[in-house]
Amino acid sequence: MNSKKIIATLLLCCLMGTILSGCQKKNPDKQINTTVLETTLAKESVIESVATTEPESTVEAVTTSEAITFEEITTATTAMTVNTFTSQIQNEIKGSLSARDKINSITLENKNLLVSVSLEKNNVTLDRFSSITDKILSIENGYELWDSITVDFGNLGYITKSKDNIVTDNKGSHFLVEKADIVK
Repeated sequence: MNSKKIIATLLLCCLMGTILSGCQKKNPDKQINTTVLETTLAKESVIESVATTEPESTVEAVTTSEAITFEEITTATTAMTVNTFTSQIQNEIKGSLSARDKINSITLENKNLLVSVSLEKNNVTLDRFSSITDKILSIENGYELWDSITVDFGNLGYITKSKDNIVTDNKGSHFLVEKADIVK
């Protein structure tokens, strides 16, 4: 991401923080739903609108003299980045699964990226782990968000690998995985 895009993203985050904090101060009893509509162009997200829980209303820009802290900006940016990253993972790994395999959830907790899937066939866990993690490793943004990846296959077990286990060779970056890696 070039520096102009980074600056534009930070300015958008500042604006979002100002809008949301102003709305919560004016209407503390209203629950703000920060549903962000995104348009993806060359893997960049553009914020179009933010809606409140009232169906036909949108948040109006609020002028405030209060400063937004660096922590508030960082938290908002990280939340937006995590949501964008997990959505991107879901879109990328859909093609790695068979038509009857299902992505149950994708979460990021304590820098562990957890991908929960249900498989059509029981004997493809190693192949699915490799195809899912290969897709995740190919995503340019979000690498700094996680330290380990766990792919949970439900009653078939799970496999966890950390960044230390990444192998880079003529096939690119990937994890070496074997049957012994499956924890039940």
